[in-house]
Formats: sequence, C-alpha cells, structure tokens
Amino acid sequence: FFVDFYGKVGNANVDSLLRELKHMTDKLLVLDEKEVHWFPRHISELDLIANRTLDAGTDLEADHPGFRDVEYRQRRARLAEL
Repeated sequence: FFVDFYGKVGNANVDSLLRELKHMTDKLLVLDEKEVHWFPRHISELDLIANRTLDAGTDLEADHPGFRDVEYRQRRARLAEL
C-alpha cells in the first residue's frame, strides 16, 4: 500500500515511523520529496479549473494563443476531422 504524509527523513518522528514500518513489511520504499503546487482535495474544487481547461475542448488550453481565435479553432476542428 501507499502512504503519503508531510514530513522529512531525518525528523525524529518520521525516522521513528519508518523504523516501525520496516518491521511490518518485506520492503519499504521512501520516495524523494515531490512538491505539488495544487491538487484538488474535493470534487467541487475541480470547478475552480474546469473553465480554463474544458472551454476549448480537451486539446486547447485557455492560455494557448489561439484559445479565443474563432477562425483558428475552426481550422483545428477541420484538421481533427481528417
């Protein structure tokens, strides 16, 4: 199973936890720290980003230069049909 928590190896509490877990498993893998800037924790939080990602379809994001260019989007749609 996978366990994710806030803490760093070298912290007394984290090191104690890792020692305890090692006794309970055949293999314990500690991954490097990975910073995630934002991740939705509740499905309603997806509404905060849905407008930026879905308004132009699944392949054109809101920050794309052609996002608001109607002719560009029509050309893309025609090419996608081919």
